[in-house]
Amino acid sequence: MASRESLYMYARSVAHAWQGMSLDDQCSFLKDMYDKTLFERPINWTHNTGNGTNMDALRAKRWLRKDGVPGGTSIAGQGTMWCGIFATYCLRAIGIPATWTLAEGITTPKGTLERRAGYFNHSDIGPGDICVIQENQHHFIVNNRVGNVLYSSDGNLDGQIVGERNYSVDKLLAGVKAQTDYDQSFLGKLKPDNTKYSFYYYRLL
Repeated sequence: MASRESLYMYARSVAHAWQGMSLDDQCSFLKDMYDKTLFERPINWTHNTGNGTNMDALRAKRWLRKDGVPGGTSIAGQGTMWCGIFATYCLRAIGIPATWTLAEGITTPKGTLERRAGYFNHSDIGPGDICVIQENQHHFIVNNRVGNVLYSSDGNLDGQIVGERNYSVDKLLAGVKAQTDYDQSFLGKLKPDNTKYSFYYYRLL
């Protein structure tokens, strides 16, 4: 049965298994992840326009290109970041029919996942929540919390890997406060469901 616990346990198991995977197994996992998540733009794995195929891109640890041109890229601005795709894949792995849409994020059937503003609910964030750092749109799945430190399982870490990191809630909140440089009255405009100025998170219901 899908639960917050099953989500973080699955994501953590992938992060731990990744360390012992061969390059071929890592590429097979990523191919499966894309194929089961990117319904809006299925990946062509065999076409080659001179820069290699998309499978070649995975083997070379390059991002797949946003414009769909085969062969991948090492330029971040041209690449498809897959941290949110990984989180969506993990949801599907535990039985939630989640989908990923570029520039929009994760969607699931009504009543299965709720998006909450982290600024107002930061003390409630815990294992099984999918946090999103608004500044660069990085997604991570919380697997533990100790005080104000969130421990996580993440996709799209340096080196094109699935691994584990930790985040200071205080630093995340400081990033929100720093935005007062751009809008001195932002606190007056914020509402609990507004995520424009804050990091946010998804929670399974």
